[in-house]
Amino acid sequence: MLLPPPNPTLKGQKLLILSQFKPDDDYYAKLHSQFPDLKVVYHELGFPEKKPGSTFDESEWKDVTILLTGSALPDPEQAPKLQYVQLQSAGANHILKHPLFTDTDAVFATANGVHGPQISEWIISTYLSFQHQLPKYIDNFREGKWSRGNEWVEDASKRDNGYSPPGLGDPEGKFPAKWFSGASKADLHAFLGSGLDLLVVATPLTDKTSHLLAAVEFRILSAKKTFVSNIARGPIVNTDDLIKALDDGLIRGAALDNLLITPHISGMSTSYTERILGILDLNLERLSQGKRLVNVVNKKEGY
Repeated sequence: MLLPPPNPTLKGQKLLILSQFKPDDDYYAKLHSQFPDLKVVYHELGFPEKKPGSTFDESEWKDVTILLTGSALPDPEQAPKLQYVQLQSAGANHILKHPLFTDTDAVFATANGVHGPQISEWIISTYLSFQHQLPKYIDNFREGKWSRGNEWVEDASKRDNGYSPPGLGDPEGKFPAKWFSGASKADLHAFLGSGLDLLVVATPLTDKTSHLLAAVEFRILSAKKTFVSNIARGPIVNTDDLIKALDDGLIRGAALDNLLITPHISGMSTSYTERILGILDLNLERLSQGKRLVNVVNKKEGY
């Protein structure tokens, strides 16, 4: 996309918001104050929905230039003026084969940066729940049992397998400081074999990352019985191989009852609307100034 000329009031631009997150009146007032010529239309639509419902006026598409959406996208001929699509998700795999993405010059931006705090909490809470056997105690509670776990809680130190008294900080500078990079299987295996207690999977889902973790990778992780936390898309992990790794005790947990599954909710937060609109605001400002947008999806790489 060629950078547009500065357009301080966003004259001639029309923003369509297709979202379950409805901006409040204060937000609309702020937009109008900053961009008085920007036309804004809102239509309620859940994230997974691919098309607006029957109450949506299809003629709205014809002059839309900016779109905030979860999954719903128009066909290219429906929205010939569309320039910028702001996704509500950090991932873009669900739009990579859509003709609006593949066959037009429309710029797509992700919601990278929205999910950090809540996903961090989800990772630590699920990890610690396994460390302290909380799923087992919850099951016992529901069955009316009063029983201790069969295993001692396993410590996971920041520097080694020894016990570190609290409050001592890091006087010897021993906090993990290894750096791994590279795109080959050998590079990945070197990282996985570095003695990980917890592996967080946060890579985008593309053709290159599908089944990135499979049988060979789980065997490497078995040396430390690594706990695997996947906050990314499911197909990055080979599900059949994951089940076998759990059954065989290769990764933390000895059986399927040691597998915790939640819906794709680790990124949910009461601050989600505010944060996604913050990215939209930043990109509207940059658009008005003729600057490059942030979080733009690389159409070659797919993220």
